[in-house]
Amino acid sequence: MPRADPDAGPSKPLEFALAPYIGTRPLLAMFQPLADYLEQRIGREVLLVTAPSLREFERRARNGEYEIAMMSPQRARPAQMTSGYVPLLRVTNDLYGVLVVPEASNVRSVRDLAQRRIALPDRLTVTARLGRELLNTAGVDERSIVYPRAFQSTRARSRTRSCSPCCAGKSMPW
Repeated sequence: MPRADPDAGPSKPLEFALAPYIGTRPLLAMFQPLADYLEQRIGREVLLVTAPSLREFERRARNGEYEIAMMSPQRARPAQMTSGYVPLLRVTNDLYGVLVVPEASNVRSVRDLAQRRIALPDRLTVTARLGRELLNTAGVDERSIVYPRAFQSTRARSRTRSCSPCCAGKSMPW
């Protein structure tokens, strides 16, 4: 989602901001082919950047600090309304999640989670929203859902799962 910058000349790299929904290294590696393609198409260096957390990324986007930003739909509209960003494209592939429980668990369906404590990612993520919808549809009480404190990265959050009393381990497609 770009923001007009009349002062950006051809010698200044195009700063392409990516929401930090996974660790920085895999995120940048995943988007490097797109950056390379854009460089060839626009004849300008493309610099991939991110933020240390989703909240910081959101703050920077809200302040209009990024020339171009790739963000989730729920963040794109506020960025458009408050920071002058203009939507150019959207991803069209289907988004799905994977629900995980301990391998030794007797949980075989979402309904089996009704009396369990359940951890979802940061409330700002699409994954958490989809998870809440899935759990609510299955009749799971919203009060049994916990959200880990804001982590600097998804990798840091995943490292804490083994220490958590919440369900995590074996995966089931949503």
